Amino acid sequence: MHTLQQNGAFKTWLFRMTRNICLERVRSAQSRVHVVDAEEFSGQPAAKHLSPEYLAVQRSEVDRAWNIVAKLPSTLKQAFVLVCLEDMTYEQAATIANTSESTIRGRVARARKAIIEAVS
Repeated sequence: MHTLQQNGAFKTWLFRMTRNICLERVRSAQSRVHVVDAEEFSGQPAAKHLSPEYLAVQRSEVDRAWNIVAKLPSTLKQAFVLVCLEDMTYEQAATIANTSESTIRGRVARARKAIIEAVS
């Protein structure tokens, strides 16, 4: 870590290390699927005043969205998650994915298109 030259480099390094560990786990088939519900996804408890029907629909929509993202090819999924969900720059995502910024931009665009098609 003492070799990191930029302030933002730590976050990029950490994500890259995490990515490599996750890919290693997936490849060794030791990982398990974890279904995330709306409450866990939002990080906040569901509002008590909302109807059970509304909450069921909301959870169903969140589950559907995660299922769509999960079905994306791994390169598109990785780019989409890093840029759109983790709010990383294209440069940071490119460093983590060990590719160019233009490749990440293309992957995010293809991921968004695939998600829109799946929703339609």
